[in-house]
Amino acid sequence: MLPNAASEQSRWLVLFDQINQLYVSVSQLLKDCDRLMDRHGFTCAHKNPNTIGMGEMSWLVNAPERWVPGWIARFYRPNDVASPITTYIAVFLSDRGGSEDYPGEGKRLVEPLIVAGSIRYFPGKNAKWDYKNCKSWFWSGGEVGGQPVKQTFSEENRDGQSSNTSFAGRLENVKDLKSFEKCVIEPLMRLCGEARA
Repeated sequence: MLPNAASEQSRWLVLFDQINQLYVSVSQLLKDCDRLMDRHGFTCAHKNPNTIGMGEMSWLVNAPERWVPGWIARFYRPNDVASPITTYIAVFLSDRGGSEDYPGEGKRLVEPLIVAGSIRYFPGKNAKWDYKNCKSWFWSGGEVGGQPVKQTFSEENRDGQSSNTSFAGRLENVKDLKSFEKCVIEPLMRLCGEARA
């Protein structure tokens, strides 16, 4: 039921302000990411660089739990167009109400995560990607804050992708630009170096 008392309405407004502030913070994080990736020679791969990928949204009246994005992602390509990699950074706020294709209870989100990774392609294949590629870490057997994990694919079944190497860290560990660079960008650049080798 919707609130009817003034005090209840003010609590709802506070809740919506908090939700808005959360997305403003994620937006700032992604803009910082764009600047840092640019410094390392990567450009946003989205057709419109002002857009984001939002996971598993719905506009259906019967799916209200999917009216807000559970995760938000950005993909990047190296300025060196000959390089056979695409990178991504995604902020996972929730895995509830989505496609429910996350693995069993052991990998359900209990806190917001940043997942980053590098997709490598077979020689001669176009760099195709899909937002679901950001979820690769959830099936990888990796640990939050652990070493990157690599999944390899056969040429027939993955849009020309030969591997997707990813890692995940706690969003709460990103306190400022310096910690973001240390926790996310530097490990991602190491992955990119390995993917290019």
